[in-house]
Amino acid sequence: CTYSEYRRKKLKEEKASKKNYHFEKDNSKEKLIRNKFSFKEKFEYKNIEKEIANLEKEKIELEAIIQMPDLGIKKHTTISQRLSKVLDLIDKKEERWIELDEIRKTENQKNN
Repeated sequence: CTYSEYRRKKLKEEKASKKNYHFEKDNSKEKLIRNKFSFKEKFEYKNIEKEIANLEKEKIELEAIIQMPDLGIKKHTTISQRLSKVLDLIDKKEERWIELDEIRKTENQKNN
């Protein structure tokens, strides 16, 4: 075995160990995901349904306004933009509600 062969073998071993280190590090981050509700999350969970309901009401109102035949182009454009933002907010809030609900369920399962 020559020195060059020895160095190549050592370099391969070092690369493999670095890959394992990074893999272990990534796995440790997954373990740090907590399954407890913080005070802020509890507050958010209680209020998010109200926020979604308010956004749904606004969506219905905006849809009704858009359907008016005597609506000007500028007004129609601004209402359409607002409706788009409202729909995006509803989607984001619903996704967040699902996340919070999953955390709540896992916390309840651990407590039982």
